Amino acid sequence: MIKSKIPEIFKYGSKPRLIILFITMVSNLIFNVLMAMIIGFITKVATEKGITVCMWERLGVYFILFAMLGGLMILGVKIKCDFEKSCLVKIKRITSKSIIYNSTKPEEYLSLCTNDLKFYLDHAIEAELNIVQNIVTFIISAFAAVKISPILFVVYFVAIMIPFIRTKALKKYLL
Repeated sequence: MIKSKIPEIFKYGSKPRLIILFITMVSNLIFNVLMAMIIGFITKVATEKGITVCMWERLGVYFILFAMLGGLMILGVKIKCDFEKSCLVKIKRITSKSIIYNSTKPEEYLSLCTNDLKFYLDHAIEAELNIVQNIVTFIISAFAAVKISPILFVVYFVAIMIPFIRTKALKKYLL
């Protein structure tokens, strides 16, 4: 594979599938926020004496959202697998064309098709998908934290940055 600055998921993956995968990533994070809301709601109901009609309505809405977002989570796993398979198929197709037209050392190309492509998929495509997932998680978590408590967000952000800054500062002394 030729080294370029374009991420592999954009180079070899289907753009519509990538967009759908991104939507399912966001829905997974919303599902986690919803779970926290449900746990908070259950705690509130447990501490109060009775359940009002408003609480039942809210519980119904939570249940419907839980079912929908849970289904999207399952769909997201399938979409991620399909996306990774489509990337691998495209990479194998490109490699096969290279083997056919440049058959100087067939054993090297055969090794590339069997072993190296799996390694490439695991360390390029899947890693880039994990990076996208982590970025989306950070953005949504930061938004939720700012919405809940801006001061707590600043404290949290500073606490996260301390190990990063310390590592960067000590790196020149350690190497």
